[in-house]
Order: sequence, then C-alpha cells, then structure tokens
Amino acid sequence: MRKLIYLTLTTILLWGCGNQKKETLKIGVVLPLSGEAAMYGVSMKKSIDLAYSVSKNKHKTELIYQDDKGEPKSSVTAVNYLLSQGVDVIIGGALSRTAEPIIPIIDKKKIPLLSPSASAAQFDESSSYFFRLWVSDSYDGTKIAEYITKNYPKEDTRIAVFYSGSVYGEGIKIVFSKVLTAHGYEIVFNEPFTEGNIDFRSQLLKIKNSKANILFVPGYYAEVRNILRQRIEIGLDVTVMGTSGFNDNKLLADPLMQTAIEGIIYTFPSFSIANDSISNNKTTDFLSKFKSNYGTEGDVFGANAYDCFALIDSALTNGANNSTKIFDFLHKSLIFSCSVLQSFNFENLYKAAITIIDFPHYFFELVPIIHLI
Repeated sequence: MRKLIYLTLTTILLWGCGNQKKETLKIGVVLPLSGEAAMYGVSMKKSIDLAYSVSKNKHKTELIYQDDKGEPKSSVTAVNYLLSQGVDVIIGGALSRTAEPIIPIIDKKKIPLLSPSASAAQFDESSSYFFRLWVSDSYDGTKIAEYITKNYPKEDTRIAVFYSGSVYGEGIKIVFSKVLTAHGYEIVFNEPFTEGNIDFRSQLLKIKNSKANILFVPGYYAEVRNILRQRIEIGLDVTVMGTSGFNDNKLLADPLMQTAIEGIIYTFPSFSIANDSISNNKTTDFLSKFKSNYGTEGDVFGANAYDCFALIDSALTNGANNSTKIFDFLHKSLIFSCSVLQSFNFENLYKAAITIIDFPHYFFELVPIIHLI
C-alpha cells in the first residue's frame, strides 16, 4: 500500500572506455498530453522538464514521454511501449481511469509507478509498486461529507449524489454516502452519469423532483460544466458540492459560467506559498521558476509531477540506480521532505491535503495552505 510522495532526482550513468558500457537510468512518463485532460498533462510535463533542468544528475538520466490522451487503452499501449524500452521507473497514471489498467502491468513487471494525481480509493491496496502524491478519494469523500455534517442539520438536508460512473466517481460516492448515512442523513438520489455525455437534463429533473437541497457531483470538467449549466436551465435550486474536478480554469474563469458556479463548494488539495513554512521555500521557488520559464502560473498538478521526478532524483542520490533499489528506497525511507508541497511519508494519508473552498471565497481551511483561485 503506497499513498503519497515528494523530493528530488538523480540517476546513474557509468562512463567508461574499453569493455565498460554506458548505463543510463530510464524514466518513462505517461501523461494526457492531448484530449480533454491535456491541461493537466501539459502542466505536469512542463514541471517534470523543469525539475529535470535543475537536476545535477540529468546527464545520467533519460526521459521517455508518451501521450495516453487521458484514455485507458492508450495508457496501456504507452506503458507497454515504455517497458519495451527498458524503463526503470514510470511517472504516470495521472487520472484514475488511466492508472487503473496499468497498475497490474507494473506490478507484474515490478516497475515502480509514481502517479501525480490518481485518487481512486481502490488503489490504496492495489500494488506495493504503486505510489501516489494525490490524496485518496477515501479521504477526499470523507472530508466533504464531514463538512456537510458540521454545517447542514440532517433534519433539513436532502442530498442528491450525481457521480461519474468511472472508478474515480464510484470511489468517492461510496465513501461520501457511507459517512452521511452513518450520521443519519437522507440521500434521495444516487445515480451515475456516463463520461462523454453532454445532456443531463433528464437526471437533473429527477433530482429536482426528489426535493434535494444539496447536489454532490464528483466528476471532471467536461461533464461538470454541462451539469452546472443545465441545472440552471431547469431551475434546480440546490447547493452544489464537488471535488477537485471543479478546480479548472476553463470552468471557473469562463464568463459564461459565472451564474452556474456561484456558491459552489468543493474540495481541493492545498497549494500555495504558505507551504514554505514547512518546505524550505520550495513552493516559492517552483512557482517562480515555472512562471519564468513558461510565462504562466504553476499549479498543484505540475507541483506533484515536479515532486515525482524530484523523489526519483533523491532516491538516486542515495544510491538507488535501478527499479529494485528505487522500490526499496520508497518503502524503507520514513520521511520525505523538501518537496514543493510538504513533508510526508507513505504509510500515512496526506492529512493536510484537503481544503474546502466556498467559491468565490474560501469558506474555511483545514490547513493554512490555500491560494489557488
């Protein structure tokens, strides 16, 4: 069981002559560089390139990129290609749906996989070769549910759960519903939606007829955008809550979406220069270098990817120059620090990871690390 990660990178390259042969640590990277999720993958790639550029060991390391387009089948094809190239470690599985089919592959091949952002709760016990920096949905779903129990009296609250039918949505739905039913809350609607759909009016009308006053929608931008628009169209007056899929500038900064997003509440991993109180100015340094190199602001997705590379770098600095040694390093080391985000270890959930955001204002903070919107 591996939860999270963070640090710096290195590799081993033996230069020699005669019968000595050159050895390079190969790092495979599988990200959604095109398609609906490209905004995440492009930020991650830029951040990995940035981490590579400042590494003292870049001359000993080879990065091999593959585009999984945010699609499970493409993810499998990409990982199999990387394995055919002899990679020692992989950064990838950025989405839960693209991580799910490749975890059994890397587990069988005994190749460590570091995911910047796969969150599905079922991955908690999936493979000892799978490591993630993003908090598990089991924690994410619990936090938003606990927020409801603390702020909405159960006798006045009727909840609709309209969730992505993907492994991501299913995982959050299960945990969220379990917490609320244990506290005696009534869930009056509980149905999945299919990713790729654009018309949700029939299900939203069911929600309206259920008299729900809270609508929880764990999903990604493409579907969330239409759900939010269409609930306004049909006059569905509810408090909308969600998860990190809501934190997308294409949604939040769209002038046409301002009415639809007014008052939404969602969870999102904490990320700001406030982290510097515990991470030795690493967050400020990352944001400054990202802006200087690319002319845009860095984000938490890029920060996690930066830390994936940085963690491998740290492993290699400590003598881990192949897949077996990297695996051992990740399991045996107790605390990783000096990352962009914060100190942590793999045996504990990222307890300071989630902040509740009441858009457009911050309603309250679980941790004093916030400044994203």
